Amino acid sequence: MNNSMISYFVPVGILCMLWVAGMGLALFRIKQAPRTAILFFVALFLLSLSALANAYLIVSANNVAIYQFLGRSVFLINTILRFIEPTTQIIGWILIFAAFFLPASKTPKNNSSEPGKWEFSIKFNNPGNS
Repeated sequence: MNNSMISYFVPVGILCMLWVAGMGLALFRIKQAPRTAILFFVALFLLSLSALANAYLIVSANNVAIYQFLGRSVFLINTILRFIEPTTQIIGWILIFAAFFLPASKTPKNNSSEPGKWEFSIKFNNPGNS
């Protein structure tokens, strides 16, 4: 691996580590804002998939061993990944913007609709006040 490939993979590696940290944060905050966390997690997964596809395309362009190992199927794989890479980036960024800019869902003020939570009151009548 030459210096130009290392200089390419270091920023992408740092970005992927930030995406993994974002996925962890999204999973940690899933109870507070489930829709936002799920959208953010799926978006970061798609963006990391896109980065992996892009890394494979760069490595396979200069590596003869991949062509020898995969044979003719390498051209089909490269064609599919060239389509997947920008598509997953577009969908990933749309999901990130949706997670941040969609209005929050309205939660009821009374959380008694949640399973396991019951609300009741007992009134005692005074026999002398009737």
